[in-house]
Amino acid sequence: MMENWLKYFEEHRAEQCPIGTAFLFNLIKDLKPNVYVETGCAHLATFKVYSSHLPSDGLAIGVDIICYPPWKTYQSEVKTELVHGTLSNPSTKAKFIKALNGRSIDLAFIDGDHQYEGVKTDWEAIRPHLRSGSLIIFHD
Repeated sequence: MMENWLKYFEEHRAEQCPIGTAFLFNLIKDLKPNVYVETGCAHLATFKVYSSHLPSDGLAIGVDIICYPPWKTYQSEVKTELVHGTLSNPSTKAKFIKALNGRSIDLAFIDGDHQYEGVKTDWEAIRPHLRSGSLIIFHD
């Protein structure tokens, strides 16, 4: 697990507020999720930080229309699926559901489109796959 989150966060040039990220990092550490989903994970910065709390049998799924170079070389200690596209696209949504492999989501970070309709679409695609008590984070 990643104890020095700030150093890691800075190294990966995350765009989110460090104070807010610190709060969420500690909240997630206490939650101990098994399945993490993030929409809008283009640079993989928050994706890497938040998914670092997953156990070895955990699953992290990132969805984004933009695939920056880190996507090509990203390696993780947990099973990771990076899905290119948006959840409003039926093909992308099908790939997302396939990546879940029947598992329920414990933690979701919706940070994709930044427009009401895009956020609503992400929420509607993710909601049926949440377990009871899941934590959902919406970012701007």
